[in-house]
Amino acid sequence: MWIKSVRSDLLESLQLAIKAVSTRSTLPILSGLYLEAKNDEVILYGTDLEITVITRFKSNVIEEGKSVIPAKTFLDITRNLPEGVVEIKQGGVGNQVEISCEKSLFNLNTFNEEDFPKMPEFKGEKKIEFEATLLNTALDKVVKSVSKDETRPVLTGVLFEGKRENLKLVATDSYRLSLFELKDGSFSGVEVIVPGRVLDELVRSTSKFEGKIQTFLGESEISFKIDGLPKGGEVIFASRLIEGQFPNYSQLIPKSFESEVYTSRDELLQALKRITVFSDNNPIKVEFISEGEEKNTLKISTSSSELGSAYSEVEAEVKGKSGEIAFNPAFLLEGVEKIPGEKIFIGVQSSTKPALLKPAQEKSFLYLLMPVRIS
Repeated sequence: MWIKSVRSDLLESLQLAIKAVSTRSTLPILSGLYLEAKNDEVILYGTDLEITVITRFKSNVIEEGKSVIPAKTFLDITRNLPEGVVEIKQGGVGNQVEISCEKSLFNLNTFNEEDFPKMPEFKGEKKIEFEATLLNTALDKVVKSVSKDETRPVLTGVLFEGKRENLKLVATDSYRLSLFELKDGSFSGVEVIVPGRVLDELVRSTSKFEGKIQTFLGESEISFKIDGLPKGGEVIFASRLIEGQFPNYSQLIPKSFESEVYTSRDELLQALKRITVFSDNNPIKVEFISEGEEKNTLKISTSSSELGSAYSEVEAEVKGKSGEIAFNPAFLLEGVEKIPGEKIFIGVQSSTKPALLKPAQEKSFLYLLMPVRIS
């Protein structure tokens, strides 16, 4: 194998493919990236047996071949090379590849490519195309609510639920629930759970991409293909679907409230950012007043035995009963950050039941947050 690649093209592809490389596997070969050069194209393939990333980009292939190269070292070398042409040759001492650029030369030990998992073929029965900005926005709203607790696998993914002309994306870790609704009938009749990790990497990688994302859905796997990322190439993010039954989330969403609060999303967000500096992970108390001299006031406070206490007020329209409720500071801040629009609605049933946060003037997104007890 002998290839000559522009360093920026190689680096961009490496940074994508390494997202699937295992950092804790008992199989050392999974710490490597499979590289194949053929037909004026370089393919990089990484997998941890749960998610897979495959990138392709144009390159000057002088001699075709394949190798499995230690991923982190390969990336670190490429990242620190000067901009220019990088040459990669196989056939040096032992089982090494030679990486060179200008006056730098590296001889890197490799793995046996025959031991690397075979590159999968993606033949989804259903193909759906999304605008990247639309899918990225939807996933960004929900993916942070995915659970990290692997003892409940269904909660480590995002539910894709297609009904008629709508696609709902739902995630919950049992402390909060995020739901975003897309006007798209392509997924009608589909109900699958997609691992949060592959979606998180997809969001990170396409945050500035403005093209199309092709989604291929099979019986047990899903893949997302993006042409033009890296520049002039393509990348595929793929994963097996999660088996199991997602919780019946619709029964958790309240329909009526004892108290309804309408306030400026930005003013509330800034108040929360000030208060969370002081919270030291202690609960944030939210008090809403609907009558008396302090009518239509939202009071936000917290205290810490080490730091002291903090307090802030926000003007609001409060309907129904006055009361108070407390939340995990990080979860509350994250929920408000995800709410689009100028005004936010907060629906409170009681201090012990989940509160509903959503935009005051649109219905595409909602955030359900469990309260915490305070002494």
